[in-house]
Amino acid sequence: MNNGLGTQVSQNQQMSLNPKMVEELKILQMSNADLLQYIDMQLNENPLLEAEEDAPVDIELLDTRDSEADSEQSDYEEQVQKKDFTEYSSKALTLRQHLVLQIRELRMDNSNKKVVFYLIETINDEGYLSTSISDAANILNVPSDKIKKALKILQRLEPAGVGARNLKECILLQLHRRGQLNDSIKIVVMDFLGLLAEKKFKTISQKLGLSLEQVIDIHQKIKSTDPKPGLKYIENSPADYIQPELAAKLIDGEFIVLFNNESTLNLKVSDYYKRLIKNGESSNETRRYIKSRIAKATEIINAIEQRKRTILNVANSIIKYQEDFLRKGHMFLKPLTLKMVADRVGLHESTISRTVNEKYIETPRGVFELKFFFSSQVDTANDTGIPSNAVKKAIRDIIQNEDKKSPLSDEQIKKSLENQGISVARRTVAKYREEMSILTAKMRRL
Repeated sequence: MNNGLGTQVSQNQQMSLNPKMVEELKILQMSNADLLQYIDMQLNENPLLEAEEDAPVDIELLDTRDSEADSEQSDYEEQVQKKDFTEYSSKALTLRQHLVLQIRELRMDNSNKKVVFYLIETINDEGYLSTSISDAANILNVPSDKIKKALKILQRLEPAGVGARNLKECILLQLHRRGQLNDSIKIVVMDFLGLLAEKKFKTISQKLGLSLEQVIDIHQKIKSTDPKPGLKYIENSPADYIQPELAAKLIDGEFIVLFNNESTLNLKVSDYYKRLIKNGESSNETRRYIKSRIAKATEIINAIEQRKRTILNVANSIIKYQEDFLRKGHMFLKPLTLKMVADRVGLHESTISRTVNEKYIETPRGVFELKFFFSSQVDTANDTGIPSNAVKKAIRDIIQNEDKKSPLSDEQIKKSLENQGISVARRTVAKYREEMSILTAKMRRL
């Protein structure tokens, strides 16, 4: 089943995206909470756009997302002039809200500000950038240099380390912010982080011609950085108000994905203004205004409906493929890639990536982000193949339950996995641990 938006992107990925398509892609990538916030903003800006009277609205959610930081744009600049930014430090802000507040106070042209705002939307909970320079340039249809410039601006914000693309860059950003970065530290971070984690100070000392004291000092400075600078804001996230947008229901013995009624909000063009434009007494200026606002309202409604169709199309394909997982449990999760789903539904991989981003589904096995169902395969002792994300979850669970005073080594984690019927090499454990930004046993010891 082909999707209009996805087909356009697939066929014209090398071509420039027009503003309408950019808006559609932006809406497609939104989480349910972000979409509700976007709709609320559009309802305030466009009097011709209305919520359907019979559409259930999560009033508590709508109320909690309004903060001083999101006050009306018309008087925002005046508020900034009167307030010291430090007063926001005690408020319960999410990481994204904290970053947006800082950007709003910077003087920069709107085009650069829009790029930075887009990058902020791609920051994950740990504070890392989850998109590439090339993908961002493609989506926004701007040169890569403009993305790089925006990323540098983002990486200067608080908390230090935010916007990093990997652990090494995160450490370097923090040390640079403190004025502690020099050539020796940079070389250690880039080339000897593994040895440093194992406290092989003498080896590093010999390789770099540094004294043992210098290496130990470098170790202390690196250890003092925060490998996940965004997590400190997690407790401020409105997790209690987030509802899964989708639900996998067992109907006549088959799993079908539907939208949760509680999470949807239907829109329509105002009947009053429709009648007004037909009124012969309205001035030409009034009619032109109404027509332009109707056109904008229709674009938004169509884009949101397109989003719904695309999400349902992709989610149903995923759930159908992972039906054994829903019926039997985690060990029956099959390897699945973006390309596999893209081929099944006739969309481009980048469209699939945007579709599954921050979209949650309620299943008999619990609530999961759609991205959870994607994974490459790992060889096991019985050659059945277990997806990498299932192995990662097992590793994370083992580490979370370990004795914090005596953390498990990668070899010990490997043996624990074997006891669960998962046979992987020690280097695979190390690889997945690093991908999850989990430190070595020595670095985890309290």
